[in-house]
Amino acid sequence: MSISIELLRNFKEVARCGNISQAANHVGLTQPALSSSIRKLEHQLKAELFHRSKKGVSLTRAGNILLNQSDSLLRNWERITSAIACDNSQISGRYSMGIHPALSTVTLPKFLPKLMQEHPLLTFTFFHGSSHLITEKIINYELDFGIIINPINHPRLSYDKLFEDQVAFYQSKGPEIDTDKGIVVYDARMYQCERLMEQAQSQKLFTDNRILHVDELHVIASLVTAGIGYGILPKLVADSHYSDSIEAVKGSPVYLDRCYLVRRKQQLTSAAAEHIIEAIINEFCR
Repeated sequence: MSISIELLRNFKEVARCGNISQAANHVGLTQPALSSSIRKLEHQLKAELFHRSKKGVSLTRAGNILLNQSDSLLRNWERITSAIACDNSQISGRYSMGIHPALSTVTLPKFLPKLMQEHPLLTFTFFHGSSHLITEKIINYELDFGIIINPINHPRLSYDKLFEDQVAFYQSKGPEIDTDKGIVVYDARMYQCERLMEQAQSQKLFTDNRILHVDELHVIASLVTAGIGYGILPKLVADSHYSDSIEAVKGSPVYLDRCYLVRRKQQLTSAAAEHIIEAIINEFCR
């Protein structure tokens, strides 16, 4: 039987709080996700760990046994990871990183080729998804690093600011389009886009336009280039690939983005991990 260290940490926090909702806030998970992790642990142990009531949760006999043993288990795990990290002085190993697919095309080329050319024993795997999903995967030990736009603040994570960007309305550099007629294209999953639409409409912009939802930023930019109307895009993406064909809409609102390198606190302490962190920060902050 294999029990994840993260499940143990989640269990301890629920036991400490006596309330799943409060514990979920502390560990940075949704309440359903935390409840699911507790049920998974109970299934693995084949024992109920908590009595559940409207007032909260309390430990069962099995739960108390696990709580009494969990501290020593976690301490042993920390000693193991520390010993491995101290022994790993060579710049080598496999590391995982999460990054939005559109962001990866303009950030990875800045540091990855040089890093891998200088250190042939260093390898990476990449996960492309939303900032929220990447953050959860870092917290849950599924990813080592993330390059994340506007990450949530979480007590288990460490943040290094890399750069600022703007999300804005863009149009083709071709013939002007009537602002009331052009189609507005954006990714509805990006909360920045919803905020910008609200601000624009409060300024009487794009109030009667047709809306098209597209979840890939380069497709949005290509449609804007082709003259569909307007698109909401990060400036970094627009300037890096489409500066000859599209431009920001003058007088329209903008949303300030901040990009961070995110990782778990006190976990990535090997020489290789520290070198990766330093290389990324130096590339963006020099």
